[in-house]
Amino acid sequence: AVTPSGETVTIVNASVEENVAESNKVVVYPNPATDVVNVETSEPITAIAVYNMNGAAVNAEYSVNGNNATINVRGLASGIYFVRINNGEAVRVIKR
Repeated sequence: AVTPSGETVTIVNASVEENVAESNKVVVYPNPATDVVNVETSEPITAIAVYNMNGAAVNAEYSVNGNNATINVRGLASGIYFVRINNGEAVRVIKR
């Protein structure tokens, strides 16, 4: 993603899953993103967290509407971020 200051934000996709049903799919787009990242899952989303490459949580605003969420990446510095998605009993870490 290219931010207003010309920086690029990339969300990397590497799922870390334990006991997650195969039907519990997650789609994260666009990648890279300019302003927002959209998240779609097969189960309702209960929480989202965004982490930098050092594993530190970053302050990224997001909104959740059932199985969909939007993450505002406009304020993030250029780099690669991990998105942790909680939906029901499943916890998924997505790096895109």
